[in-house]
Amino acid sequence: MDCDFDNGYSLRFGLIQHPDTNTWVGLSTHLVNFWVGLSSVILCSCGFLALVITRPPSRTTLFGILCLILLDLGSFILTPRNRLELQKSGADFYTRFLTCEPAAKYLKSLPGFFRVEIIANPTPAIGDAFSIRTTTGGTVTFENSFKNLFGRSDLLNAHYALKPASTPDPGEIYGEIYRDANWKIYENKNAFPPAWIVHSTIVNPSVELSSVDLHRVALSAAPLSAYLERPRADDSGNINVDRIAAGEVELHTNALAPGLLVISELYYPGWRATVNGKSVTIQLADRGLRAIPIPAGNATIVMRYTPFSIALGALLSICGITIVIALVILDKVRRHTLDTESAEEISQVIA
Repeated sequence: MDCDFDNGYSLRFGLIQHPDTNTWVGLSTHLVNFWVGLSSVILCSCGFLALVITRPPSRTTLFGILCLILLDLGSFILTPRNRLELQKSGADFYTRFLTCEPAAKYLKSLPGFFRVEIIANPTPAIGDAFSIRTTTGGTVTFENSFKNLFGRSDLLNAHYALKPASTPDPGEIYGEIYRDANWKIYENKNAFPPAWIVHSTIVNPSVELSSVDLHRVALSAAPLSAYLERPRADDSGNINVDRIAAGEVELHTNALAPGLLVISELYYPGWRATVNGKSVTIQLADRGLRAIPIPAGNATIVMRYTPFSIALGALLSICGITIVIALVILDKVRRHTLDTESAEEISQVIA
């Protein structure tokens, strides 16, 4: 699952991103405008739908529907600009994005599960275009759990970093493994794996992440009810990651002692977990990651994203479709009744 954060480029209901000088002010303004506009479109759509169902559409109704469609399309900023001028000013982000393809293909050829940290502004959306898991994005919001991990991309399994070829090297912990005319890729030697096992926790909100060896100790938001035991050997056990998808994570562990499995995925409501088929509670660890108590020995851990909002949305959709079908049937019955009454009246007049 990709972790997205606001990088100063807010998406204004369309395909083109624009910089905001104040991200937080821009965020609140966009959210208010978004919900006001969306509510207006929904209400107008319902009104026109009722008019179309209950009576034959008039020219005024058709004109209103046309205006509503144009208003909706107007949310996308489609201002034409000269590509040559954009290239001269360095603002031709589309052409710049296309130059990422060779680097993206190289990243996809690398084995294992990992994320890529993109150190560029604006951030090219290689995650969406090439199905590469990244730590960045172009959305206007981000999770608080991700905010707590700012500057710690290593905890998010960011084994690689992508930078423009013309920029300075990121630091000593990075080793260059790829370069072309436009981009270069570094390997983060300190990146954490997709998951690891710890056998000790600290419950103290004031403790900084940098002051703890997070390979061995987890910062927990609350005391754990599960029992943790330090193994006799330094090795905590083996972890095999079988699947990491947008809505599902599956792992197999072979721990030497009962421990806490920390996964380099954001803690977020709606995720459910099972260990060997039994439901368990996902814990918040290291300020923003998921953690699950596991037993000693072999265990199969499965996490799925099944929030209540999905079931509620499905129920509301079914109710909405049912209401529309009922209105259509009632309208046909009403029209049939009126036609029958009109025919009877005509028959009586003729008789």
